[in-house]
Amino acid sequence: PNTAFRGFGGPQGLIACEHILEHLATELRVPPDALREANMYAEGDALPFGQVLCAGEWRVPRAWRELREGAEVEARREA
Repeated sequence: PNTAFRGFGGPQGLIACEHILEHLATELRVPPDALREANMYAEGDALPFGQVLCAGEWRVPRAWRELREGAEVEARREA
């Protein structure tokens, strides 16, 4: 345990998940990115294969924020 499953189907599964997420966001009338952010793992969460996301090691939320700010996502959306 404690390793991600690797093999055929990962990218294909993520495409399906993204399609479903976009559909749900449309139906709920919320921005898709808000739905993505609300469903991100947080420090202390346990992954399905047993790994716990330790404080200081889970950097995805920070990277998400920095990317959105650096790319000026909100300003581009309003333009």
